[in-house]
Amino acid sequence: MSLADKKKAFKGKSIDFMEGRKAGKLKDLLNKDVTIVDIDIIKSTKRNDEFAVFIIDEDADNYYFGGEVLTNFVRTLEDSDFEEIRRDGCKVKFTSAKSKDGFTYTNVDFL
Repeated sequence: MSLADKKKAFKGKSIDFMEGRKAGKLKDLLNKDVTIVDIDIIKSTKRNDEFAVFIIDEDADNYYFGGEVLTNFVRTLEDSDFEEIRRDGCKVKFTSAKSKDGFTYTNVDFL
């Protein structure tokens, strides 16, 4: 089964790396350099949407839900990209930004 097929079949179940961790708050990571060491997409059980979920090297206790910017990035990844992230990590910095319409969102700077 391909990764794409697995994601379609997933439908809101938890991801292995979420087990034994609590949901952290993305705002706690703002303006800090962190290293994503695993990441995937999870389907919302409450809305017809999906979100990036990830863990970082700097926090063994929590997983985090990414915003739209990170989720869109994860949708572009291929199997080899996920393997590289798990092997080498992906350094990022989350920052708060405002759209032209005044909407506040979380931006991702890849370091």
